[in-house]
Amino acid sequence: MLSLRLLLACLLLPSVFLSHSASIDSPVWFAIPGALSVLLLILVVTEIYARTPTGLLRFAVGFLALTPVAIYLFAQLLSYELQGSYFNQRFFFHFNLNTLLTAGQAFTRVILIFVLWLLSLWLVLWRYARYPFHCQRIPAGAVSCALLLALISDPGLFGSTRDAIAFNLATEEFVLENTDWEGLNLNSRALTKTAPAGTAGKNLLLIYLEGLENIYTDESLFPGLTPNLARLSKQGQRLSNVSQTLGTGWTIAGISASHCGTPLLYYAEVNGNEVDFSNFLANVRCTGDLLKAAGYQQTYMGGADIAFANKGTFLSRHGYDRVLGRNELGPLLADPEKMGGWGLYDEDLLQLAVTEFDRLAQQQQPFALTLLTVDTHHPVGEPSPSCTPYGEIDNSILHAVHCSDQLIGKFMDSIQAHPAYADTVVILMSDHLGMRNAAFELFPPDYPRKLFFLALNHERPILEPDEVSHMDIAATLPSLLEMEHNLSFLAGFDLTARQKPPALDSVSRLQQEHAIATINSSIFSP
Repeated sequence: MLSLRLLLACLLLPSVFLSHSASIDSPVWFAIPGALSVLLLILVVTEIYARTPTGLLRFAVGFLALTPVAIYLFAQLLSYELQGSYFNQRFFFHFNLNTLLTAGQAFTRVILIFVLWLLSLWLVLWRYARYPFHCQRIPAGAVSCALLLALISDPGLFGSTRDAIAFNLATEEFVLENTDWEGLNLNSRALTKTAPAGTAGKNLLLIYLEGLENIYTDESLFPGLTPNLARLSKQGQRLSNVSQTLGTGWTIAGISASHCGTPLLYYAEVNGNEVDFSNFLANVRCTGDLLKAAGYQQTYMGGADIAFANKGTFLSRHGYDRVLGRNELGPLLADPEKMGGWGLYDEDLLQLAVTEFDRLAQQQQPFALTLLTVDTHHPVGEPSPSCTPYGEIDNSILHAVHCSDQLIGKFMDSIQAHPAYADTVVILMSDHLGMRNAAFELFPPDYPRKLFFLALNHERPILEPDEVSHMDIAATLPSLLEMEHNLSFLAGFDLTARQKPPALDSVSRLQQEHAIATINSSIFSP
């Protein structure tokens, strides 16, 4: 029995220590209660295992008991490695088949390691399934207590349960009629069912820079890393206080929040209404809907598969005429096999985007072209083959950021030389803050991390308050395009028109998040 427990501990405990060593929001010593939790689970499972008759039945008991534990520990490790945090909405939003299949193409080695690890666990269980155990049994009551203590001592499970209880205690049931809209900095007009309408203004070129945040442009930390973004910043208006808020911290969340003026907060079930990943925010009116109503042609282009996090479904539903990703753009390459782990390299994406910009410009109607880069995707980045590496620091993410800067510079030179540029507003912005990646060890621990945002070729000045969010960008875009429209945004404020209200206190912030989650789940998502 002791040898079995030692083998299981050797197999399962490393994932716990690796997980908590990658955490960016909890101390490393959290690995101690995490390890205790796993040891107690091993104790419980092996006690049940030893009391089961030898052979296939014993193996089945061990298989059914420990396989879910192994999957949980691996998923926890994956969550910490990719985002530096325990399971959250960002993690679960990506937990669907299409997204997992797409991510699997980028993490083939990780999947192989997991399969080998799981096979090793099953092999140990099969070996010990044939031998009788002669040892003193632990009383059933003590086994039950050990199981309860295992669940309580797991820091991730305990913390998420505690936070959920605190959230529910801090907020009352949301009732539309009783909502203090102004006090929560929300706009009730966003809930009206009036169809969006507006007059066409300038064209829009919107470029989301994957995880490329302000810190990479800080010359005191990374000299010469982003010279082209620095050059372009002198030509337009750059905001320095764009913050990532709850529900905007991953790609589709950043895109939807900056299109629709609501963070991607939701409940799994509200009043019996199940929110699935293909229908999220289907009923909200977004910038894309407004542009479509105003006669714009709209194209989205990204190197990754559009099925990832259901970007394709979301954009197609909200006014985009063409939504092009890995599968649609790959055949257009001179070498269709030239792909990174996530899809097209940015050098190929941006080359195709120049052609698409020209095609849209020849349509004799207003247009919007939205791009999403991918070379800087965490955890290590994957620079385009043609790029020059960053010379100051040998770091894979910094090489990728330097590469994206080179490619964006060349792309913008081509766009600015095009006749249609004179009537086109350009927005370059982070989709979200960088998740845990190879450059994190170079970030000062107290550095105020902000999103990158730059607006080019617009006439209306942007008033920058103490804090700007993705939702404010959504509300501001139509004004930058000089459109007249009837669209209202739930949580965003037009930064060209008036100053934002003061920031909410912690209790009001919780109430606001509760209200937004309820509206997103029960009203905006069918």
